[in-house]
Amino acid sequence: MADTHHTVYFELRDALAGPGCALCALALRSMRRYFEVLGYESVNDPGIRDAIRAARGFCEIHARMLREARDALGAAIIHRDVVSAVTDALDGLVYRPTSLGDLLRQAIGGERIGSTNGRADALAPQQLCPACMRRQTTDEVYVDALLQHLTDDDLLPRFRDSAGLCLPHLRLAIERTPDAATFDRLKAAQLTIWQHLVRELDEFIRKQDHRFAAEPLGDERNAWLRAVDLVSGQFGLGSAGWKGDE
Repeated sequence: MADTHHTVYFELRDALAGPGCALCALALRSMRRYFEVLGYESVNDPGIRDAIRAARGFCEIHARMLREARDALGAAIIHRDVVSAVTDALDGLVYRPTSLGDLLRQAIGGERIGSTNGRADALAPQQLCPACMRRQTTDEVYVDALLQHLTDDDLLPRFRDSAGLCLPHLRLAIERTPDAATFDRLKAAQLTIWQHLVRELDEFIRKQDHRFAAEPLGDERNAWLRAVDLVSGQFGLGSAGWKGDE
């Protein structure tokens, strides 16, 4: 891995002090910046327009982020391209009846009837959502920075004191871990974090019992919310097409 003791490192270090998975927070910030810049600086880039057109627009998650950016003109320009492309594709479609081969493939593979005859292939995305591709790259950059500096006297304690990684980001980190020593450090720190969360969930559940309901809630009061995010990842980010999520 290349040295990342620069802006990426310091952004990661600072994010570890915040609530929840630091990589989710960084991904969310990165994607919001992406859509802020898209309309003002990138909407006239032919390569970017081609990619969005080929992807048949953005995935549902990232389309919502585009809406939140509230760049009406940029969104209109982008989607005129996409709507024109799918209009042309639809105009070129001809009906093809389902063949015996299609039915056999559906029966053997357990696929939905009509799903293999290729009638709507031209309307399907021809490549991954460009924002998903951007997010995947961003995740890999921050994961690599975390792994590279997991032995730092400064970063490792910050990670141990953080909420740790959400399950999707942990899977990505494990896949990209370069050696056994780094794997062991990551595993040990994450185990400690999750074991603490389990104890907090146990305490929260205990206090929901009518026998202990009078006991005031402490730090465990929002443990269930933190657990949801740490198992599934931050709301509004999606899976980013990680290996193993297909």
